[in-house]
Amino acid sequence: MIIFVIVIPLITVFWILFPINPFPRNVPGYDEISDQTLINRTKDLQEVKALIYNYPNGSIYVDRVEHFGVEYHLYKTSDWAMLKVYLNDDGFPTSTMITCEGARHELHPPGDLAQIARIGRGHLCS
Repeated sequence: MIIFVIVIPLITVFWILFPINPFPRNVPGYDEISDQTLINRTKDLQEVKALIYNYPNGSIYVDRVEHFGVEYHLYKTSDWAMLKVYLNDDGFPTSTMITCEGARHELHPPGDLAQIARIGRGHLCS
């Protein structure tokens, strides 16, 4: 009886004063993951490899403001392409979008083999 009268109210008061999350999140949020980690998670996608093969020069940008993702800005002598890999809140790829001199091509989900084949042959952006 003493347990119910003293201990349980003490535990309740302690829990209110010092809240404890019984289900902590073990995965870091998107703002806690380094840029290099996010780039490493996307650089082995077939879309990225195929586009970098056709557009060997460029830069990589991690977007945490507008749409969470990794952008590959690529170019060769006379034309350019931009590949954006959209990420979920845990920093893993969900979809991709390729923009080639103004024309957009969305690939859902990443790994659309028909689109990748067109990129690899240089047909998607030409």
